[in-house]
Amino acid sequence: MTFDFIVTNRVVDLVAENIDLSLRIGPLEDSGLVSRKIVDLRRVVCASPSYLARHGWPAEPADLA
Repeated sequence: MTFDFIVTNRVVDLVAENIDLSLRIGPLEDSGLVSRKIVDLRRVVCASPSYLARHGWPAEPADLA
């Protein structure tokens, strides 16, 4: 048995790309597919005290650029 593991940030057409299993974060747009929730994910943004001292506290995501 062989597994190909693909990591991408684009929406993949599972049928067209012949993919049997997909893990996604977010809502499932194609209602023709079957989905099961397997975990609750929580996102946390962290910064070291030295980073904050040099760059300040970001007010919005664009401040991280």
